[in-house]
Amino acid sequence: MPHSKSESNETGASLPWSSPSSSSDNLNAIEMQNMERQSRHRQAWLRWPQYSKAASFPWIRPRYYLTALGIIMVLTALLLLRQHKYALAVKLHAIQLEKLIPSAPPSESVPTVESSQPITHTELSDHSSATFHNESSARTWVKPDGVKIIALIFYGRPETVSILDCYMKQNLVSNGGFLDEVHWAVNTDKDNALKYLDGLIESSEEYQKIVLPGLGFDSVWEHAVTRGNLYIKIDDDIVYVHEDAIPNLIYTKLKHPDAFGASANLINSPSLSWLHYHLGAIHAYLPETKAPDSPQDPDTWRASSLPTWEGDNISFPLGLGTNNDGLVDPHDPGAPPFKGHRWLPLRDRKNSLMRTPISQTEFDAYGGGWKSWAIAAQQHYSLLQNIEANEMDRYHFGRSTDEYESIYTMGDSRMNINFLCIWGDDVVDNFPFPDIDEPALSWKLPQKLQRPYLINTKASVAHFTFMTQHDLFATDLLDRYRAYANEMVCTEKIKPI
Repeated sequence: MPHSKSESNETGASLPWSSPSSSSDNLNAIEMQNMERQSRHRQAWLRWPQYSKAASFPWIRPRYYLTALGIIMVLTALLLLRQHKYALAVKLHAIQLEKLIPSAPPSESVPTVESSQPITHTELSDHSSATFHNESSARTWVKPDGVKIIALIFYGRPETVSILDCYMKQNLVSNGGFLDEVHWAVNTDKDNALKYLDGLIESSEEYQKIVLPGLGFDSVWEHAVTRGNLYIKIDDDIVYVHEDAIPNLIYTKLKHPDAFGASANLINSPSLSWLHYHLGAIHAYLPETKAPDSPQDPDTWRASSLPTWEGDNISFPLGLGTNNDGLVDPHDPGAPPFKGHRWLPLRDRKNSLMRTPISQTEFDAYGGGWKSWAIAAQQHYSLLQNIEANEMDRYHFGRSTDEYESIYTMGDSRMNINFLCIWGDDVVDNFPFPDIDEPALSWKLPQKLQRPYLINTKASVAHFTFMTQHDLFATDLLDRYRAYANEMVCTEKIKPI
């Protein structure tokens, strides 16, 4: 039987087609139904055991909630502790950097040396700061507090150490520098070298002689390094140190605490020689073919005083060391022309650089830049030219973070450690090394620990020779570096040894 419009359903609620006069009652009834339905859902959720069992999801059972909550609380606490320790470390390094930054920003390069007035280093009575004065600019570095900085020199060769000595004394705290002490680790058994060192130690209270139980690089790292000190490992044949090299290097190591090591920008380094060449820091030079008619001034170092190279065959063999002494056979075309010869600039010779030895260097730790004395000689003469021309910025490459550093990261490539800044703790914690010291410290350990090996290219130094490049001693380069040091750095004139 058909329903009439006034009929109601069995529950007593008005049907949708009920009369308009009862619409408000119908709405109230619908709202009551919705409220009852929501109440039933809430009661179901509150009955945790029954609901979770019915839902058949074991991961939402009550006992797992408490376990998960406990794990989350522990992880949160560990994360907060880690962030606190990291923030504290960053704050401490920031304090050190604030004290280290110079009050007067340094210029990008050393001053011009065209005038006859030398760069002078003024000793300060206040040893808390390092100030270097020259005729074009002045800068003041402040040594960081609470950090003992030690130069660790692997000693063995007096002929180059006599030059390095001036740079070490310039950078002593007692002379306004950063070095608290200089440790000369004995790595030779030659009587003349040991006698020279004894006299050298007496020249400064900050100099210390470190006698080891045995010779070899590992012996130095094992017995001459202690925790808590910041070391600059220096080879004994470093013959030039830019006046800002050590402060810049310390600045980089403190600014980047995650770095395993920080290296100076090495002139005469296999890999870096390739970069310097392609960046325009190397100039066209070739060895003179015959001795000059008149004796040369032993006190000159400026490239502008050299005559222009003359000849038709613009080339010279690499001169790769072939015997145990790192010397080229005298009859080889790549042998030095004569003892004490000079390398001369090829001025105004178009495309001449690409025909000189440097064009054959490689980005390779064992490439031509390591084997060839000729490539090394061209780098050294180019450096002296760049110093005189006030163009040391030719060597600056990498990511420039500020006026004190440009950072280049070696990645997974081996790098020389001739001038390396490293914490004593990192040496002690990783000794014995997984390899000989150079690949271990510059490549294998940074890769293993995921801590980069950085180069501050605004910290320039000159490394004289590798064991394969001993023919460099047949040039007049040591005389030139000695002349530069005598004029610009040393307080007492040094003589050849």
